Amino acid sequence: MDIETLQKNVDAFNQISESLGLLPIAIVHPKDCKGQEKNARYFKPETFKQLVANIKKYGHLETVPLVYKEGDIYRTISGHHRIEAAVEAGLEWIMVFVDNPENRDEIVAKQLSHNALEGKDDPFILAELFNSIVDVNYKMDTGLETEFMPVNYAQININLLESKEMVLMFLPDDFDYVAKNIDNITALTSFKPDSEISVVPLKIYDDMVELIMKTKQVKNIKNNAVAFSEIIQFVASHEKEFLEVQ
Repeated sequence: MDIETLQKNVDAFNQISESLGLLPIAIVHPKDCKGQEKNARYFKPETFKQLVANIKKYGHLETVPLVYKEGDIYRTISGHHRIEAAVEAGLEWIMVFVDNPENRDEIVAKQLSHNALEGKDDPFILAELFNSIVDVNYKMDTGLETEFMPVNYAQININLLESKEMVLMFLPDDFDYVAKNIDNITALTSFKPDSEISVVPLKIYDDMVELIMKTKQVKNIKNNAVAFSEIIQFVASHEKEFLEVQ
């Protein structure tokens, strides 16, 4: 099918989509889609290679990226890695949904909330993007408000008589890497002067997060800190077995 015939079919589809209140689609070359300057979601190299292999195998994307028009170019909201993989896989055309966001806050909110592919978030970039959203309603739309919304103690009608802070920093085992990036690490923190800070190997981060997520699911808990306290209480209640020398 030539591009002119394809475009006519797309126009006809979009007329139906408009009447149904759906987003329009576009058929574009993946190289014509420009990603956001910052994207918290990253893939392990082996995961990205697998995505490229899958696209080559099936000849198309399994899910449709979300973009918006900025002048004559398409800017990606969701689907950065799918589009990059499509380029590497040699796809000539891909289908995208074309959104019409009202402002930057809406773009970032959707970028964060749509990052549901298998991958990982860079916690520093994720926090930076979340905090760049001005409108609290858009922050709520990301689904990350329980993780990043700071507590405004001035608005809480209680007296905080005492509080303590224990910080676990998950860092690579590579001492040289940590030493070179220590300024960036400390610049992104806001610890209390008397905080107890412990450095933990980054390699156990995923295991810890998985344990917290399972605890939240089993105990029907929404907050990570509460789930973590449940884990501590469980270990404390089985202290004898836990500390018993085999």
